[in-house]
Amino acid sequence: MSERPAIDTREAAAALSDIDQIAQRVRQSLVYRLASLMMVMWGALTAAGYLVSFVAPRYAGWAWIAVYIVGFAGSVAIGASQKASSGNNSTASTHDVARRIVALRSPNCR
Repeated sequence: MSERPAIDTREAAAALSDIDQIAQRVRQSLVYRLASLMMVMWGALTAAGYLVSFVAPRYAGWAWIAVYIVGFAGSVAIGASQKASSGNNSTASTHDVARRIVALRSPNCR
């Protein structure tokens, strides 16, 4: 059995800095994903509302009410699905990433 060498303070600080940067990028990409899904959904609903207003102006009021209701429900559904898919165990996964980065930075583990 070989013993893993301990890393020094500078290497540990660099590893933690890398982890923080990765976590920030992941959070930002999740925000972009949520925003893009919402924009596409609201864009399609808005186009449908304008189409109904153009084709059947008599029903335009009801069409826009439906657009708002479907849009609100869709926004809630997208938000809930994104929250569920992001998982609640982010601390454990961050620690796992930290262990892997430290292992990669150790000179004897290559």
